Amino acid sequence: MIGLDIGTKNIKICRVEQNDAAYNIVAAAVTANPESNIPNENKGHQFIVNKLKSICKETGCSKKQIISSIGGTNLIVRYFSFPLLSEEELKGALQIEVQQSLTVSLDTLYNDFNLLPQLEKNKLDVMFVAVPKNIIDDNTKIISDAGLDLNIMDIDNLALTNCFLVFGGEAVSESVILLDIGHTYTNISVIENGKLRFIKNVKFGGKDISDAIADAYGIPYEMAEIIKKKPDRWDEIGLNIRSILQKSMPNLLETIYRTIEYCINKDAVLNIDKILITGGASYTKNIDKFIGDVLDIPTLIWNPIADLEIQGNSKKELGRFLGVALGLALRYGKTI
Repeated sequence: MIGLDIGTKNIKICRVEQNDAAYNIVAAAVTANPESNIPNENKGHQFIVNKLKSICKETGCSKKQIISSIGGTNLIVRYFSFPLLSEEELKGALQIEVQQSLTVSLDTLYNDFNLLPQLEKNKLDVMFVAVPKNIIDDNTKIISDAGLDLNIMDIDNLALTNCFLVFGGEAVSESVILLDIGHTYTNISVIENGKLRFIKNVKFGGKDISDAIADAYGIPYEMAEIIKKKPDRWDEIGLNIRSILQKSMPNLLETIYRTIEYCINKDAVLNIDKILITGGASYTKNIDKFIGDVLDIPTLIWNPIADLEIQGNSKKELGRFLGVALGLALRYGKTI
């Protein structure tokens, strides 16, 4: 299978083959999403289609079965607890509870649910996930117009979790928060002893860091992006990255804190052993140290392909972009 992650800033694709118990990355690539640089949004669709055709040709993924995903703050997630019910009873009860908790009609959403690991013997814990139909339909059309066969549409958090469960090493047996920090939003997954407990997305990404740099220096955003990527120049220009992160990250830090509080109160976890950061914004130097210091939790950068065998010209240093795409390429289960 081939995993395709169409992000806000970058398009990522990953083709994986399994030999016995080992996985090999046959092809992987990261390329800029042209839509992020196009003032006229009406041009965005065809530009992305053309870029997608190009990256598929480059990686030998053309006309292959694709698994893709949706993320961001448009994702609707709700958690419910029910007494032990049959499958049909659960579906009926869930529909009533969900509709009462939403401000939009279920008819406007593609949705599904997953049973979470039971915390109490006589209760079913359910995670309900939904996405507006227009968002799914837009992405589906992009993939179709690029001449690709969409096999499954997943969500970013579940794909990232799947990647971690396969390539997370010893950390899989711990209580871990995964942060996939992209350009405009962060996917959060809480995993305890190899079991997914909680997901959430929050509006924070590398763009917010660049915006804070631009604001601090009164410079254009494009220049701030360049500065952010050149830490060897920070001392020379007097940039204090800690103060920049402190200014740009309160929303993310508050969400992580509330997530931990919620999971502990629900007995989903006893504590958090570590935080693992991946995604494009994880390349911002010292972001792991800042988050770890503020939350007082060991925080590390995670590159899921660091120890994998890679064929072709794919570069291991790009691995932090590939968590979702890699997880998609490994995924065959029921999804939204």
